[in-house]
Amino acid sequence: MMTASTCWTRALQSGSRPSKSDLLRGPSNLDPATERRSTRQMKTQIYISHEYNAVFEDVGRKIARGDPPLWLLVGLNHFSETFIGGNRRTSAEVKRLRDIIERMDDAAGLLLKWLPAYEHMGLGLRCPDDVRVVLARLPYIKRDLERVQRRPIGRRSDVRRKVCAAVVCEAWRLLHGKVPSRSEELYEACNAYWLACGREEIGETGDLLNWRRHIEKADGAWVRSVLLEVQNSI
Repeated sequence: MMTASTCWTRALQSGSRPSKSDLLRGPSNLDPATERRSTRQMKTQIYISHEYNAVFEDVGRKIARGDPPLWLLVGLNHFSETFIGGNRRTSAEVKRLRDIIERMDDAAGLLLKWLPAYEHMGLGLRCPDDVRVVLARLPYIKRDLERVQRRPIGRRSDVRRKVCAAVVCEAWRLLHGKVPSRSEELYEACNAYWLACGREEIGETGDLLNWRRHIEKADGAWVRSVLLEVQNSI
């Protein structure tokens, strides 16, 4: 059986790149503790402006049940600009995004071809742990980039609604400890945030029960991590 090391050695000697099956053969032999440590060190920092639109102050009061803290207003503004609000992308913006994704895919391919050289340089040089972590992850990143290029660029309305519901629920959890189930007060906060983001009413005007399904299906883990990042930065 050809090992990953043998695969890369042959590839470097021949000047060609390994096949996709070889690339996806498995992760590096990096021990789990080192891999976790290196992954944490490479964590991307999120830049979030501390400015916010005053339109979110009323929404913040509904969620906080009083004067909203600054981190809440900043968080509401961030998710509105990034995920919920905004208009449909123009054809020029879509083309630009596709170009960026294509360049990322090309860059990942280039790294997959030549980054393994670190493991075979010799001269008494040790391959950095971060390089080995990247080599273990790059095939999956490239596969995801290839999949993204085959999909239409855009965000469906139901995805925006789930993000809206997740932001309100996770902010509520951070402020009050837990999220109430089937709460009209919570539905009202979701609807107020949705409208403040510039979106239109869902279904019949005033029917807050439209938010129950989106709250139940909302994935809040990643939203909570961003809100905590905002909270800790202020």
